[in-house]
Amino acid sequence: MSVNRHSSSQWLRSPLGRVGLMIAVILGAVAIGAPLLAPQAPHDQTDPVAGRHPPPHTSRVVLQLREGGWLLADSAEITESGVEVERLGRSETLPMAEFSDDTDGSPLKRRFFLLGTDKYGRDLWS
Repeated sequence: MSVNRHSSSQWLRSPLGRVGLMIAVILGAVAIGAPLLAPQAPHDQTDPVAGRHPPPHTSRVVLQLREGGWLLADSAEITESGVEVERLGRSETLPMAEFSDDTDGSPLKRRFFLLGTDKYGRDLWS
């Protein structure tokens, strides 16, 4: 069986070969850039109770707890007595000591869940 030394140039001249090469280049670029496309770590489990199955295009307030977990809330506001959090249909005030210190001094951050979350509160887009 002989090998044609011009097979690579023939392969690139073929329309199907060019389409295959383009698909391979696009998939490689997406694989290399995946960490830049994902808004958060795919294994981050924000709040399994409040984060279960929100619909796509959901935005929630995320508060990082001092012990390392996360608290998702529909809304949150810093008051004199702590952080007033509205989640799961009820409001409660939590002391500031429960939240981790951040560089900007505010424990309040917003996260956008483009495709929603799974049953454990993990972002589906990531």
